[in-house]
Amino acid sequence: MTRPSISAIVITLNEEDRLARCLESVRWVNEIVVLDCGSTDRTAEIARRYTDRFVVSDWPGFGVQKQCALEKSTCDWVLSIDADEEVEPELARRIEAAVAEPRGMAGFELEFRTYYLGRPLGERAWRRERHLRLFRRDRAHFRPVPVHERPIVDGPVGRIEGGVVRHYTYRDLAHQVEKLNRYTTLAARQLAERGEASGVVKALLLAFTRFLHHYLLRGGIVEGQVGAVRAAFGAADAFLKYSKLWEIGVAQRNSRDTGAENLRGKDGANTDRETGRGEPAAAEPDVAHQTPP
Repeated sequence: MTRPSISAIVITLNEEDRLARCLESVRWVNEIVVLDCGSTDRTAEIARRYTDRFVVSDWPGFGVQKQCALEKSTCDWVLSIDADEEVEPELARRIEAAVAEPRGMAGFELEFRTYYLGRPLGERAWRRERHLRLFRRDRAHFRPVPVHERPIVDGPVGRIEGGVVRHYTYRDLAHQVEKLNRYTTLAARQLAERGEASGVVKALLLAFTRFLHHYLLRGGIVEGQVGAVRAAFGAADAFLKYSKLWEIGVAQRNSRDTGAENLRGKDGANTDRETGRGEPAAAEPDVAHQTPP
C-alpha cells in the first residue's frame, strides 16, 4: 500500500530570523511550499535551502494567500504552518501515523504551546490550545478573509495527541505593537463588512473583560510580570479593534451626512432656477459646488 504524502505550506514576509527553524522542523514531509509576498531580507535564500517550491506573489490578504499556497501543493495531505512555528519531532511521528491510518478523518487538530517574550507560557495559561492545521488537500479550502484565516474542511476532524507545535509569538514588544496595530485594523474592517457596530464604552468594557480573562482565567496572574504584560496586550487588542470599528462607523455616518447635505444643496439650486429666483445661467458659478480640478 502506498504511504500517503504530506505537503507543508508556509506564507512568508521578511522571516529570515525564524524561517530556518520552522522549515527544519518539517524537513521530513514530502514537499515544502513557501509562498512569499516580496521579502527584502534573506527569506528567499533560506527557503531555497529546503525547497525548490519557493514562489513570490502579491499580497491579497491572509485567507487568499493561504488558499494560493494550498493550490500550489500536490500531496495527499497538507500541513499548514507559520514561519514563527516549529513542529516537535514527537508530533511529526504522530502526524505520519495519523495520515497512514486516518480512520475516515478529513483533518486533524494539533496541540500548540505558546512562547511569549522568550519563555513558554505555563500550563494554566496555555490551556491545551488546539488548531486545525492538518487536512486532506482535496477536502479543504481557506475563505478569502483578510485576517485570522482558518481551513474549512469537508468531513470529520480528529485530534492528534502527543507532541506540540511550538509557537514563538513575537520577536519583542515593539514587534507585538506593530503586529497589534496591523491586525486590529484588518479585524475592524472585517467586523464592519459584517455589519457590526461599536462605541467607545463597548471598546472599554471589552478591554476590561479581556484583561480579566487573560490575567485571571488564563493564568496570567501566575506568570508574574510576563503574565501582566500579556494580559495588558490582550486588553489593548480588544480596545483597538472596537475603537477602530467605532471610527469606521463615524466616518461612514459623516460621509452619509455630507452626501445628504450636498444633495439638499443641489435640490435647492434646481428649485431656484425653476422658479426664476437665483442667478441667471451666465452668472458666476457657485464655487462651493464645483468639482476641484
